[in-house]
Amino acid sequence: REAWILAKYTIPGSFFSPSNCYVDPQVDLYTVFISNVLEYSFVIASVVSIGHLSTTALAASTLGSMTSAVTGYSILQGFASTLDTVLPSAYTSEQPHLVGEWTQRMSVILGFSLIPIAFCWANAESILLALRQDPEVARLAAIYLRWAILGLPAYAFNQISRRYFQAQGLFDVPTRIIFVVAPINVILQYLLIWGPDPVRLGFIGAPIASAISFNLMALLSLAYGIFWVPRTAWHPLSMRMFTNLGILVQLGLAGVGQTASDWWSWELVGRE
Repeated sequence: REAWILAKYTIPGSFFSPSNCYVDPQVDLYTVFISNVLEYSFVIASVVSIGHLSTTALAASTLGSMTSAVTGYSILQGFASTLDTVLPSAYTSEQPHLVGEWTQRMSVILGFSLIPIAFCWANAESILLALRQDPEVARLAAIYLRWAILGLPAYAFNQISRRYFQAQGLFDVPTRIIFVVAPINVILQYLLIWGPDPVRLGFIGAPIASAISFNLMALLSLAYGIFWVPRTAWHPLSMRMFTNLGILVQLGLAGVGQTASDWWSWELVGRE
């Protein structure tokens, strides 16, 4: 029974034949599988669009993307992975509002984590030059990262909100949101990188388009959580969000070790 539940949440419903099995309409199309595929479209759209500019721009965007993954996204995702353990047990307890409380605490931790990450990205050129990268590629990659900071808080929020929804069995909510935003991101990448003159920004259009998409996902997640999700798991904002942070930090560091090592091995070794 549990295996069947997992299958429904991970395999697209189109793979099933209606004649021999039933798939919950709520998770038929909008599944975790499709969500992950659409997430990769963000990277593909950016690479394809920047590839129309020059090989130097493409190399810089690749270096910027790799640096952002190694120094930022992997760390945020690693910390947020702690909620995969904490939130489901809280939701099934006699106090489901603890889901909201732990979510707020993780928001505080990721909020503080954004400060050194943003500082690193803002000073990326000197770091990349110290690593003996090509000066022009390092300069453009640093520009890429500075603009990418605009989407960094939203990325962190999206990692938290996804787990907030999934802990309540609402696996389809993040997928519905990204299903809407992914096509918008493709259009933005085209318009801002090599679209018509009035809106074309060139190289910086890629990180700006991604930042807009991340922020749009965050706004949609927030709106969905406020207006359409039952308040069973919600906890009012209070100073309690600043308590018991050490537990999440301890668990989060373990999550960072697992997630980041996987990302780093691919980014630093695989791309080499």
